[in-house]
Amino acid sequence: MTKAAFHNQIAHQERLHEKRALEFSNVALEQYETAYSLCDEILYDIEENVNMKGDIDRQAIFMIFVRVMGTMQSIKCLFLKGYYYDAFVLVRSFVGSLGTCCYISQNKGTGEIWFNDKKIDDSLDMFKALAKTINREIPEEDTAKFYGKLCMFAHGNNWAIRSLISEVENEDDLEDGLKTIRFRNPSPYEKTWVDTVAGHPLLTLLVIQELFPEISDYDKRQIAEIQSIQFDAWKKLNR
Repeated sequence: MTKAAFHNQIAHQERLHEKRALEFSNVALEQYETAYSLCDEILYDIEENVNMKGDIDRQAIFMIFVRVMGTMQSIKCLFLKGYYYDAFVLVRSFVGSLGTCCYISQNKGTGEIWFNDKKIDDSLDMFKALAKTINREIPEEDTAKFYGKLCMFAHGNNWAIRSLISEVENEDDLEDGLKTIRFRNPSPYEKTWVDTVAGHPLLTLLVIQELFPEISDYDKRQIAEIQSIQFDAWKKLNR
């Protein structure tokens, strides 16, 4: 296969994956867009109406939230194209960023440390701070295990790399008793993975609501409505 043919094949696979994602994950993607738009509106209102002058912790938190918005869009694009591995690398960054916001909120004065480009604490502590903020009583062992899985993608561990590989049998391989190992880039469409994008802006909204409680009652009602819709959809899938 020529280099041009190879790149054309990859581009075709990306388009095919995106077509399937838009067709079969359309509900989750619509939920994503609704929640993402609300995140954008609320952050704009916070910037315009919340006095953060002299509050270095809140200034740091707001700056991280702005960065999170771009991360969520990047994750969605990668999932749409079928690059699940790379999407999960960014999910780890996304979760870590929200955790950093929560940690700064819970530990007064750490915003200044963050502005000085110094490490404020262990990454796992950030994840624990996130769980605490959204009132989820997650056992510490489970918290560490979940975060560890995400870290495997970020660091290229064997378990994570294997998720990209498929064994393809063909006649030549069978004669030699071997199997051809091929990387799946992009991966075949998996509805379960693509549908997870809907939860990212919702999680962001829940954290914003906790760290900036002065947002309007109207915005809080919208967040509650989005949460109810997504939770109802999740329950139906898991009956």
